[in-house]
Amino acid sequence: MGSNSRKGLTHPMPVWTLSDDVEFTTLLSEYVNDAAQFVKPKGEYYREGFGRDGIKMCRWIAWNAGAIAKLDVADVMLDELKHQVRELDTRLKRSRPFQTAGKETNENWLTGKAVQGMMQRQGVEVSPELLRKWAKRGKVGVRKLRGNTNECLVRDVIANIPH
Repeated sequence: MGSNSRKGLTHPMPVWTLSDDVEFTTLLSEYVNDAAQFVKPKGEYYREGFGRDGIKMCRWIAWNAGAIAKLDVADVMLDELKHQVRELDTRLKRSRPFQTAGKETNENWLTGKAVQGMMQRQGVEVSPELLRKWAKRGKVGVRKLRGNTNECLVRDVIANIPH
């Protein structure tokens, strides 16, 4: 559930990883099983159950978030999930410090349509035409791909969105 985008181990696995996984999975399992008494699992969850699969439980919570939000256990479950994310994020950052790989940067470039879709999911309207205007004015970094396709630098788009 953490936001650590680096893949693979860079250091030997810390001992706390195993103990926290057991503790976090046990707590999450209790909350999910309580909620599942009221929000009946369907599909693969109904046939196979949750087991002790944290990813499967989190997917079920996300899929049924609206129904779970109406339950008495919802606030406690949300607090527990936030706590787990905070703890894991802190511990992963401490155990694996950020290191850039050579001269490569983590800049995201997307086409106008992809930016439009991404921003619509965030509730913000940004059309490809607006992106072209911003690029013409120098507000957004643009690079040309093969053919006649342009890509925009996502961080520039985000910086230009009125708040």
